Amino acid sequence: MNAVTKRKEIQALGDKLVIKSVNNYFHEPRYQVMKNTLNEQTTYVVLFIGNYNGDSRIQLVVARTEPLVTGLIETNSDKVLEQLEQKGKASIYGVLFDYDKATIKAESKEALDVIAQVMEKNKKLSLYVVGHTDDKGSPDYNLNLSKRRADAVVSALIADYGIAKARLLAQGAGPYSPVATNKNDLGRELNRRVELVERLSSSK
Repeated sequence: MNAVTKRKEIQALGDKLVIKSVNNYFHEPRYQVMKNTLNEQTTYVVLFIGNYNGDSRIQLVVARTEPLVTGLIETNSDKVLEQLEQKGKASIYGVLFDYDKATIKAESKEALDVIAQVMEKNKKLSLYVVGHTDDKGSPDYNLNLSKRRADAVVSALIADYGIAKARLLAQGAGPYSPVATNKNDLGRELNRRVELVERLSSSK
């Protein structure tokens, strides 16, 4: 770790560090920031030294970042086709629903456009459209909700984009196939998704 003691050097780190519940000592404050990055996780050790009402105060704060989950959000039809070719599946984010319902929101048009473009570029492609949820609520309820949402996506693709019904099959996986932890908001958001899975011509 490299010690940084000057304000301009702290700013030169290039990272925004937000620390809550730390008192700010205005009388002759001194700061020391140490930073270390290992395996995509950055650790900051921040030492505050100041004087308050004649008393010397010292606070030590340790903050760690988590690596951002990437490679999951595809909004480009060529990238989705590449994922389908390489992995046989691709996650689509941006298909939004009213809370606890299977009603597709108007903001979902861009994501639906991408799916339609995928089907148009590869006219031989057939897909399972699989709905996924986080693990809030009962598994049975989420399984049913994910299926209804997948049905809604398939219906929209058929009605609004003219995709042949035989090329799409809706399925619901509920909370049973997460791509991230359900312990925090980011993980749960990533788990709430629509996944396209290649369906071979021999599949029924």
